[in-house]
Amino acid sequence: GQSAMGDALNVTVSGIGDRNAYLYVVDYAGGIQNISRACPNCIKMKSGDMLAALSLSPPDNSDGTMPKDLPMIIFAVAASKPLLTLNDQDAYESSDFVKPLLNAATSADGFASQSAYVTLRGH
Repeated sequence: GQSAMGDALNVTVSGIGDRNAYLYVVDYAGGIQNISRACPNCIKMKSGDMLAALSLSPPDNSDGTMPKDLPMIIFAVAASKPLLTLNDQDAYESSDFVKPLLNAATSADGFASQSAYVTLRGH
C-alpha cells in the first residue's frame, strides 16, 4: 500500500492469540525499528490481534530535502515464549538482527511471522 509521510498508518496483525508478539519496521537503509520497545503505546492487543497506529517519517536528505518515495517493510513475529534476543533494543542493524530472527524461527514454539510492504510518499 501507500501512505503519505506523517499520516497515521494503521496496522492489524491477526491470529496472534496469546502468543508474545513484536512489531518492526525495516527502513529503506536497512535499519530495523523495534516498535514494541520504541513505541509500546503505539500497540494494543485486542482479541488475539495486534493493532498498531504508526506515524512514519523518513530522515531528511543531506541537502535538507525529503526523499520522494521510500519503501518500507512492516513485519510482526510471534511465539509462545518471549523472544528476548529480538526485543532487547529499540533499533537494530539488519546484520545484527537476521541471525537471532532465524534462530527464533527454527527453535521457538508457535513461531509465526507476517509482513507488509509500504511505500511512503514524500511531499
